[in-house]
Amino acid sequence: MIKGNTFILILVTTMFVSCKFYRNGDANKQNASLSDATGDIGNIGLGILQDENKKGNITSKVALAKVIGHASSSELKFNDDPNSSFSEYYQEKTTGKLTEEDVDKLKVFFDKTITYQGVLDSIYNQNIRYYNTIATYSGCADYSIGCFSKAPSEKRSQALAYLENNNLDKTYSSLNKMLKEAAHDYCPNALDNAIKEYKEVIIKAKGAENNIKKINDFTGDEGNNKEEGKKNVDNLKKVRDILSVFKKTIESASVAYADAFAIIVSSLSSAEFIEAVNEFKEAAKKYTNGNRGDHAVDVVVGAIAGMAFDTYYENGFKRAKMFANKATGTEVDKIIAAIEKLSVIYKTVKPKNKDK
Repeated sequence: MIKGNTFILILVTTMFVSCKFYRNGDANKQNASLSDATGDIGNIGLGILQDENKKGNITSKVALAKVIGHASSSELKFNDDPNSSFSEYYQEKTTGKLTEEDVDKLKVFFDKTITYQGVLDSIYNQNIRYYNTIATYSGCADYSIGCFSKAPSEKRSQALAYLENNNLDKTYSSLNKMLKEAAHDYCPNALDNAIKEYKEVIIKAKGAENNIKKINDFTGDEGNNKEEGKKNVDNLKKVRDILSVFKKTIESASVAYADAFAIIVSSLSSAEFIEAVNEFKEAAKKYTNGNRGDHAVDVVVGAIAGMAFDTYYENGFKRAKMFANKATGTEVDKIIAAIEKLSVIYKTVKPKNKDK
């Protein structure tokens, strides 16, 4: 729908996508129990998100188009045959086309939110190292030197300070404002609540860290006072709470984007498209179960944002499914089915040659 600048596209050569396609930590990321504070010292590193090599921000239509276009790589292999029975079923059921007025409404939404996905990726890129530090030094199940000596405590304290000073609450609030301006009936409460929780858990984590008694050496008080040891382990768990909330906030922002988009779509002419978007939105809410983190950006925001570009929208859907397939479960199956339906319906209802 939005006409790209071919010359500029050719000049854009440095992209973050390849980092995401080939990052080595995906398996660890999905299998790690980030909220589990009961593992022994040998499992301290299980909570680390090994995605620090993720690069770049998407801040323009050109860059976003390039990102989506990159999804045509051989990594994206799905049953997307337009002649498949699945596609034929929805194509036969779909009757209403999007009007030119509908296309204009979608264009306005995408124009106003063009930087949304890039900002979320930037949040992840700029803060994942601090997340990893906290995950590394907060996995002890007992009061032992591995987590409670001076050095680990200092590293956690520094990471918490960086997270607080980065003012992610303000960044998320700006995204919430962006959605409100793009869809006037959008309700910001859900994301506002997630932002509030993030701010609160940062404060609690810093307080808990300050209350942890440090073990000075291997011959110190380690294990001598069980009551004191339990109190310190409990404080460490409060520090570790930031890990799940960090991921949950990214997920909430991703779902908020789907909510705002669904509001815009609700006024369009195609009942089938409205239904497909609403089903996708509901599937997205179930998919974002607190353990998706930045994958929610690729799966939820990415699937929708791809529709901003007439040339690349199919690759946007493929890329969303690729990241969804990095996990398993009922919620994953449902979001993939919702993406597939949305892809087929959109391809059927969008006007031909309406690239603007």
